[in-house]
Amino acid sequence: MVSTAAIENMTSASCQQVFSEQADVFTTIYQPTVNMAVWQRQLSESVTRAVKEGLTQNLQLNVTQEVPVDGVLDNLNNNYALSLWPTALREDIAQIVEMFGCLFDIDMVGLRLRTLNAAMCPKFHYDRVPCRLVTTYSGTGTQWLPNDAIELNESGRLQVIDDNDTHTLRAGDVALLKGSAWPGNESTPLVHRSPCLTELQPRILLTLDAM
Repeated sequence: MVSTAAIENMTSASCQQVFSEQADVFTTIYQPTVNMAVWQRQLSESVTRAVKEGLTQNLQLNVTQEVPVDGVLDNLNNNYALSLWPTALREDIAQIVEMFGCLFDIDMVGLRLRTLNAAMCPKFHYDRVPCRLVTTYSGTGTQWLPNDAIELNESGRLQVIDDNDTHTLRAGDVALLKGSAWPGNESTPLVHRSPCLTELQPRILLTLDAM
């Protein structure tokens, strides 16, 4: 279970980010005062090997599709680009999809999986969705700002006050980022950006959205 000590208030009493080595941290995203929940997991040796093997072979991923929560592994196995990668990666992705589907009681999930050599979204922004899952399998993780480092006006325009307070997720971390479309969260979405990358340090990024 997630203890109260695991709740790290990085901003103010009205906006928290929660970190835990236990996957049940995801349930805290339903708390009105939480705009990010992070499962700080360590990638298994099999997944780490799968990622290294795929990158060594210069395999590319650019997968964007809706996948069913029920039978997601079969769906991933039938994707040609993913089928070139070791099974451990597909099995891990399937587990995360199933957890996401269970958490939000949904049947379909919007999945994006990409190998990146440049920042996909280099500017700080927030997502106009209820909640998005992000996890990095290789490379630098997503960067984010606490809410006292940004300002949002009534129209939703974002102004960064202090980008020196930038925090970075680790590879392996699985994060739920609450967006502005979550009811009651219009003024406190999680502000984040993609990290700077080089061709020598590619990134593998997975994102999930409720459909």
